[in-house]
Amino acid sequence: MELAGPDYLADLLISAAAVQWREDGYRIYVTDALSAIAGQLGVSTKQRYADIIHPKPEDTRKPEEIAASIITGAGLIYKGSEE
Repeated sequence: MELAGPDYLADLLISAAAVQWREDGYRIYVTDALSAIAGQLGVSTKQRYADIIHPKPEDTRKPEEIAASIITGAGLIYKGSEE
């Protein structure tokens, strides 16, 4: 095996990603646990650590488009607003 061959580099990248995922998972677990403890003490948290480091994409669709997507996804027929 070459020290800097493509297989070595691929293994190195996979290992680095696995370490990062483990560390993120641990930090999320700890912050969620601390948030639960704080909630029991009457302190409310506004945002999870997981939502800070991995923000969810914002849905920019109109409410009618969201409703149509849900209705058609359930196998029903969406006729839209009938005025």
